[in-house]
Amino acid sequence: MESRPPIPQNIASQNISEAGKAPSGYRLMQGSVPESIQQIAQKLLSKPFGFETYVELNGVKYFFRVEPHYDSKKNWHRGATCYEPIPIKNSPTKDRIDDLQEILNKLYS
Repeated sequence: MESRPPIPQNIASQNISEAGKAPSGYRLMQGSVPESIQQIAQKLLSKPFGFETYVELNGVKYFFRVEPHYDSKKNWHRGATCYEPIPIKNSPTKDRIDDLQEILNKLYS
């Protein structure tokens, strides 16, 4: 992994203590970033470092934080990171819950 220089003091003195830390139940967005997520991130760049918000898109609740980013030109800059919910494997979906409820209703009616 490439070594990065320390975050410059003008950025380090900002509210960045949580930078790079996904909130509980979330992870850094995986794969390609959809245009809608990029547009939200772009709008958040005017917010101060440490600004956090949740945004729901297509039934998925994403978490965004304004924090330092390190780019391919080897520069630190303000960025908006998107974290996505960690998928829960084998979780009951609404359809499965409805099916189970129907079975229970038949058993106890």
